Amino acid sequence: MILGFVGGGLMAEAIIKGCLDKQVLSPQEIRVVDPSEDRRMHLSKTFDIQVYEEVADAINHADIIIIATKPQHLEEVSSQLKGIIESNQVVLSILAGIKIDTLTQAFNHEAVIRVMPNTPAQVGMGMSVWTTTNKVSSSIKDATETILESLGEQVYVAQETYLDMATAVSASGPAYVFLFIEAMIDAGVYLGLPRDTAKKLVLQTVQGSCQLALSSAQHPAQLKDAVTSPGGTTAAALLVLEQREFKAAVMQAIIAAYDKSNKLGAR
Repeated sequence: MILGFVGGGLMAEAIIKGCLDKQVLSPQEIRVVDPSEDRRMHLSKTFDIQVYEEVADAINHADIIIIATKPQHLEEVSSQLKGIIESNQVVLSILAGIKIDTLTQAFNHEAVIRVMPNTPAQVGMGMSVWTTTNKVSSSIKDATETILESLGEQVYVAQETYLDMATAVSASGPAYVFLFIEAMIDAGVYLGLPRDTAKKLVLQTVQGSCQLALSSAQHPAQLKDAVTSPGGTTAAALLVLEQREFKAAVMQAIIAAYDKSNKLGAR
């Protein structure tokens, strides 16, 4: 299996690292094209993989061509690839919001996979949601599943609309979590905790809470209630969050991200 990456940014690097760490692929099976010499040198030095300046060199004989650029660069990338993609090759896109119909038209190619990963893939804790056209073979689907599992968890969906929902929930989700973490740390500092102590307390609390939610059969609301003693400190804090419509704000933010994803896909 040969992967040809068009774009060598952080998400491409996360996929490369995951594949190599889990021994899904060898360095000789990975090729990357990127306009930045610094990125090419970094990837070559870090992973001992093949890097190129020209798109055609990177995708030559690749089984899967991974489009790992910014969504706004789709037109430029498709103009470079149109006409040189072989019929037996598969195009895999991680471009946020760009729908399969747009991809098949842009590349004039029917065998397309659309994946929505997230940044925790950089540490092997990612969440990837994906779907394919019916022109993608079962063997390539199996290979894609293995590649994505090297980044963390993966979910295949038959309906593409779920990917735009996943974009809003899991792909953008780390930003919401980081903002919450930042607010908790800053609150600890305001109260008088040293910043490094506040950071350690918050990060372990968030990590532990996630692990508890994963291992428990209880609904998150029940886990919240278990922390909340009548008339206690947690109840006082939750009252403020309710008064400030914290839950509604989070829901509205995710809906806004979903709407934006749909707008990106409609361009």
